Amino acid sequence: MVPVICRSALLALLLSVVVFGCDHLQDHRHGDEPPTDSEHSSELTLHDGQKWPLDDHTRAKFAEMNQASERADVSSVAGMNALGVEIRKQVDALIVGCRMEGPAHEQLHVFLMEFIPAAEALATESDPVQAAQALEQVQHLLLEEKRYFE
Repeated sequence: MVPVICRSALLALLLSVVVFGCDHLQDHRHGDEPPTDSEHSSELTLHDGQKWPLDDHTRAKFAEMNQASERADVSSVAGMNALGVEIRKQVDALIVGCRMEGPAHEQLHVFLMEFIPAAEALATESDPVQAAQALEQVQHLLLEEKRYFE
């Protein structure tokens, strides 16, 4: 079992990769164009009432996470942890292959700032009640991803 301090450091590192690791996070506005609300919002929003577009790579990784969630045996803490580990692997692959840019990319980051800690908790929680809560959070967020992204 990984000590809590190591898990916390690992989670902080992963979150910093999400926020700062993409080499295409530069500001893509031109001239004196002001930032849009979605570019600096810490709240997930729709784009003028429409879903944000995802690139093929990101869409495929979310499909894999949803498939893993649907087929997982989550009747035990070990099963919930195994699902969390699988989802973390897919998130890692999503981040490594990320090529998105602009406001849709920023909204993806807003989503991942909540999703990554939930997946981490699902992968590592040993308490049955807490693991079940983490599972519920991850499943809820996977539904939210479908609501905000296409």
